[in-house]
Amino acid sequence: MSTPGMRDILRLLCLCGCLRASHAQGQAVATYNYWPNPVSHTNSDTWLRQHHTEIAMLKPRVLVLVADNRAHIGAVQAFVKQAVQAAAEGSRYHGYSVPASKPQLQYQIVSLADLRDQSATAWPSIWPVHIDPQGKPAFDYDGLFSPEMARALGFHDPGDPDKYLNLRELFEQGVINEVWMVYPEIDGQPENGIVGIFETAARVQVYDAQGNPKPHIFDRCAGNGCLPPTEHGQAHVTMRFAELNIGLGVGCFTHATGHGFDTGLWRAIPEFDDASARFFNRRLKAQGLPMDNLYESCPSKLGDCWEYPNDHTLANGPLSKPLPSFRDDHWGMGCGSVHFPPNGHSNYDFEDTQRVLSTCENYGLQNGPDGADKQQPYRFTGMPADPRKPYDCGGAWQIYLRQSFPGYGSKAKNADGTPMKSWWPYLYY
Repeated sequence: MSTPGMRDILRLLCLCGCLRASHAQGQAVATYNYWPNPVSHTNSDTWLRQHHTEIAMLKPRVLVLVADNRAHIGAVQAFVKQAVQAAAEGSRYHGYSVPASKPQLQYQIVSLADLRDQSATAWPSIWPVHIDPQGKPAFDYDGLFSPEMARALGFHDPGDPDKYLNLRELFEQGVINEVWMVYPEIDGQPENGIVGIFETAARVQVYDAQGNPKPHIFDRCAGNGCLPPTEHGQAHVTMRFAELNIGLGVGCFTHATGHGFDTGLWRAIPEFDDASARFFNRRLKAQGLPMDNLYESCPSKLGDCWEYPNDHTLANGPLSKPLPSFRDDHWGMGCGSVHFPPNGHSNYDFEDTQRVLSTCENYGLQNGPDGADKQQPYRFTGMPADPRKPYDCGGAWQIYLRQSFPGYGSKAKNADGTPMKSWWPYLYY
């Protein structure tokens, strides 16, 4: 198990990066175009909001928890490396058309905590799991913050060498910005994990319409599920968790963490909500449709929820939950979401070749007729899934979706004409 000392942690906080100096009243004032940096390294820090538009590179520090007794550490390390690379690739704004585009998100692994033991169960004895009334293993996030887990993680408290920092303290002191968890498969099925571990989960600081944090108010549902109201996990900063399912393809990591954007983050940050609603095809009722987004009326099973009679029209299909019949002949002013490409007929319909208009590649650029975003036809053109390889959760679409997010240096604008901020720093607000 990796057990970094506080000296190493502080060294991580002061890694060399892009530093520039300005002069104010005769004194040099250091400013940075990367985060974390020597003056700001905790989630929800005021500096992050004040310097949002200056941040060219995010280097969030990640703690990886290996809680699968059957996993080989070499395989975990290889998968973590792939996940870091995939996240970086997805953060290259318009990377699909601009080869020189640089990534804005470059995860840094602080520690890979090997929690494995010789337990008879697939998970280690320290892993907070209980058997639920249905006889299934269920996860308790509160157990991640226990003193026993703190000792296992091995981060010494610099103020008390006999004490270990618990997970809440690691977040609050900026030692880590995110946690990734490797958990065991159940019954040999990669999709059958322990009940209660979400693809991505977060407890996010809530902001008002002016961008100010609401004191002591956090959204614990800012992922694709709701964290329980834990007793010990009441940190004063945003906390982020993600699954690492090494039994599936790395595209499933970008898929999982993508839900932090399309189904969670916007609820806590009104500014991001306004910037991203049209991109993710939300607020559809305001456009006269009978549902607010494509998720809420489409069950996760085979069949067509949505139909596209032509490249600019959306209609409901036979699988959509009871909705009045509708037809939207002005479809395609947004992009899509983690489960729904622009031409998606159902959840996970990632390889459809029907052409449907979208503004993915021009979102916010206002470069089309009458100042609207230019529409372009979208259809799947990547390699089809290889049945011999692990399921990849639409990995090609996930990268395309992310590379369409307005990033650092983009010319995207909000509806009122003001510059749109890069979306990546919002993750750590």
